[in-house]
Amino acid sequence: MRHVLRTDPAGALPFTDSHPYPPAVSFDGGELDCGNGLLLLIRKHIDPLDAGQLLEILSMESSVEEDLPAWCRLTGNQLVSMTRHGAQRSFLVSKGTFQAPTSGEPTGVGPLEAAPAVVIGKGGKRQAPITQPVVAPTVPAALPPPVPAPPLAPLAICSQPWTSEH
Repeated sequence: MRHVLRTDPAGALPFTDSHPYPPAVSFDGGELDCGNGLLLLIRKHIDPLDAGQLLEILSMESSVEEDLPAWCRLTGNQLVSMTRHGAQRSFLVSKGTFQAPTSGEPTGVGPLEAAPAVVIGKGGKRQAPITQPVVAPTVPAALPPPVPAPPLAPLAICSQPWTSEH
């Protein structure tokens, strides 16, 4: 696949064939744009990271190319690299400023062998690759007893007593 680097006059980051470093966390935003929930998902995934750790955001929405760099500048996070293969885009964002590891650092962070593949899940839908062990859910053998409901309050107060004649 031939890859053409793209930059805009403002000096945006060019697209590359693969990310130079592996992410700590990756998630697929699907076709969400920044105004329709993608930024909430990014916050959910980036907040638990330590400063300098990398988050990979997969997206099929073209407007994210323009909006995500601006969001990074506004929030003090750093866009490290961007890839695009067909309609699939991938953004590598550092929480805060990214410091590339030196060659002697035993961090386990180094150049990627290849970009993560897009996985097709149930029903033919795209999903992010599973990068962490899958844990089976546990279901309790019995549920706790229900808590009694408080007594109902009167719905209305009448000034006249009700009788069977009314």
